[in-house]
Amino acid sequence: MPRQLNQDFFSDPGREKPKTSTLSSKVDPRVQELSQEIHSLKLQMRELERRSKETEGHIKRVEMSTVQGFERMRSICQRMDKYVKNSLQEVSSKFSGLAGRLTERKAMEAKVEELIDRQSQVVQRYETKMNQMQKVISEQELKLVNYNSAIKELMKSRHKL
Repeated sequence: MPRQLNQDFFSDPGREKPKTSTLSSKVDPRVQELSQEIHSLKLQMRELERRSKETEGHIKRVEMSTVQGFERMRSICQRMDKYVKNSLQEVSSKFSGLAGRLTERKAMEAKVEELIDRQSQVVQRYETKMNQMQKVISEQELKLVNYNSAIKELMKSRHKL
C-alpha cells in the first residue's frame, strides 16, 4: 500500500479542511492536538503578517512625512540663508558707503581746519603788522608834533629876530 500525505498538514490557508469522521477516528489524539496547534500557529502567523504589513505601511507613511518635513526645513533653511546673505551684503555695502562718506567728511574737515589755521595765521600776521603800523604811526605823529613845535619855535625866534 503506497503512503499518502495527510492533506490537513498541507492545506491552503483559505481552504477549509474537510471534516471526515473516518479520518478523525483513525488519527491519534496527539496528532489532532498538534494539527490544531499548527492551525492556531498558522492563524497567529497570518495575524502577525497582517500587523507587519500595517506596521510597514505606517513606517512608510511616517518616513514620507519625515522626509517631506526635512525637505520643507531644508527649503526654509536655504531661503533663510539666502535672506541672511542678501542682508549681510546690503549691510556691508551700506557700511562701506558710510565708511567712504566718513573718510570723505574727515578729509573735508581736515581741509577746513587747515583753511581756518591759515586764516588764523593771516589774521595774526595782519594784527602784528597793524600793531607795527600803529607804533610807526604813533612815532610819526610824535615826530610830527615835535617837528611842528620846532617849526613854531623857529618861527617865533625868526619873528623875534
